[in-house]
Amino acid sequence: MSLRLETFSFLPPLTSEEVRAQIGYILDQGWLPIVEYSERPGPDETLWHWWKLPMLDSPTVGDVVAEIEACTDAHPGAYVRLVGFDPTVRQRARTALVVHRPR
Repeated sequence: MSLRLETFSFLPPLTSEEVRAQIGYILDQGWLPIVEYSERPGPDETLWHWWKLPMLDSPTVGDVVAEIEACTDAHPGAYVRLVGFDPTVRQRARTALVVHRPR
């Protein structure tokens, strides 16, 4: 049984094209992409670590993919998730999805 985390966790792992489509959606909404990672996610561990600060400088899909890959390379044993943060409405996360699971 795989660990169920965030949006889409009930589905099979997203393909790279599906992840890119979700990144595009986040950017199209004007949300800030944030890459986070955790070695031990779950209901008893809600703290995820920011890979870097939110991407404020009008990133492209390729920029976000590069940061996800860099985070995954730096933390191969961690779960990596992408958060779409809405800075205009009470500053909150609008979506979050796991984009990498450790083997």
